[in-house]
Amino acid sequence: MPDSVNDLLTQANLELHEEVEKEVQINLENEAKIGRLESQQARYEADIQYLYDIIEKLESHQKSDNKTVHSLRLQISELQNRLKDSEKTCSEKEKFILFQKS
Repeated sequence: MPDSVNDLLTQANLELHEEVEKEVQINLENEAKIGRLESQQARYEADIQYLYDIIEKLESHQKSDNKTVHSLRLQISELQNRLKDSEKTCSEKEKFILFQKS
């Protein structure tokens, strides 16, 4: 082969080698980005799970609080009924006492 053909082949080979090196560098950078994104995704998934756990705890507390409120309302109702009965009894005794005095 003439030298000019060899020179052309050598030049083409060098250019292809440079292109391959660029592609290898791009692939390494992309792999690093992928690694960072996977780490970020894992952190996001952990954060999401943490928030779901908080929501679950809050919902559980809310249910417990609702039960407590319901129980307290029942107690208030019962105490109001007792108060009415007591007031009625007191009123009747007061009337009886007034009747006896007269």
